[in-house]
Amino acid sequence: MAEAVDSSDEQWILIPGDHDLVMTKRRASRLGFAILLAFFRDRGRFPRQESEIEQQRIAALSRQLNIAVPVDSEAFLIGRTAERLHAEIRVRFGFREATVADAEMLTEWLRDHVAGEAGGEIEPMIERLETPCHELAIEPPGPTTWNASCVRHFAHMRNVSMPISTGGWRR
Repeated sequence: MAEAVDSSDEQWILIPGDHDLVMTKRRASRLGFAILLAFFRDRGRFPRQESEIEQQRIAALSRQLNIAVPVDSEAFLIGRTAERLHAEIRVRFGFREATVADAEMLTEWLRDHVAGEAGGEIEPMIERLETPCHELAIEPPGPTTWNASCVRHFAHMRNVSMPISTGGWRR
């Protein structure tokens, strides 16, 4: 009898086109790329930390790619390789990085729809931003970028001066 597949686990099964794309990567990057691809397909963003990715899902991708299950953080890509692969995945799913103009628009949305409910806590605001970002096909910026942007915005709302910076947003 076939084993039941959790619907969220289906996102971690590589379809033939994805499998073919993963196989074009250097052997050392294949599993990391597959993890990023599957995570982005499932959540519409990249993992913010390794702990967001369950070990059984990494094992499932490893089996599909016929690659040994990594020890510790071997599969997680960093630096320019990760940036390049992120860009490739964004294009594949029709997403783009947020711009400064997007940040301003999303910050206004936060102010108008979320800030009062979140009580000044940044994490709940970041989580709520994922929906409008997905609707606009924008990769949600990570907490570091949002923290800097939100802190500046809410300081501005309280008439406190803060240095101006793009805080990781693209122009």
